[in-house]
Amino acid sequence: MKKHLFHIAVSFAAGVNFQEVVELPADYSEVDVEEEFKEWVWNQLDAYRSEL
Repeated sequence: MKKHLFHIAVSFAAGVNFQEVVELPADYSEVDVEEEFKEWVWNQLDAYRSEL
């Protein structure tokens, strides 16, 4: 396993940062790590839409 630091800063909310050390299999390619990172980012967001 390799450790990666995932970090996101939310520009519209001053000082809001999220980060987490994520362990992923050592044989993951850069593409695999990027996919895991993108999924992690979406999981940090609390967003929704509704019809008016």
